[in-house]
Amino acid sequence: MSTHEEIQIGPNPCLECGGEYGEHAAGCSLAASRGSAEESELRNELKGVREMLRRECVDWAEDHTYAQNVAKRVGVPEKEVEGDSYGVPAIQDLIDMIAERIPPNVGSERPAVGKL
Repeated sequence: MSTHEEIQIGPNPCLECGGEYGEHAAGCSLAASRGSAEESELRNELKGVREMLRRECVDWAEDHTYAQNVAKRVGVPEKEVEGDSYGVPAIQDLIDMIAERIPPNVGSERPAVGKL
């Protein structure tokens, strides 16, 4: 799919000729400039959404790796932490694995999370 196809979002009547997106009257200068501005705006919006998604994926990966490392440090077998060809455990599953290995809270005897 080309960039142009990605941003076509449906009818867009032209104020000058009344035509819809891609069906403007020949020589419709207003439609040409308006379409370019709209396309540019949509491209910028799409670029921003892609960057936001990229950052979310990076954040998730960092959190997941941290949870995997903590799980290994508290004794969860690497095979369980790393998963298999069908997938890896979710962060919530890793936290459950960690919680199973931490002794119940016995006053101040429970180690601080940073000390695991």
